[in-house]
Amino acid sequence: MDLSFPSIVDFVASYFFGGSSTLAGLALLVAAWAVCLVLLMNMKASPAYSVMPMIPLAIFFSAYGILNETIMILIVLVSAALVANELKKVVS
Repeated sequence: MDLSFPSIVDFVASYFFGGSSTLAGLALLVAAWAVCLVLLMNMKASPAYSVMPMIPLAIFFSAYGILNETIMILIVLVSAALVANELKKVVS
């Protein structure tokens, strides 16, 4: 059994999403976000900070060819806007 990143994405894509690697990448991205959300909620931090790891993950998935560039740019912009809004609240 091969446990490399592309083989995991192919496994998730073929068994859960009918071969769509884009949907598999989005599902893995949402799973990583959920893990970050649970960790930050246990540390009593703002849930808005949980989107911060999505920026490098979206770039990483796009570099592997799993996510479309348009989806990656949308995720990066929304994540950056949420974090900037939260930081603006902290500074004020």
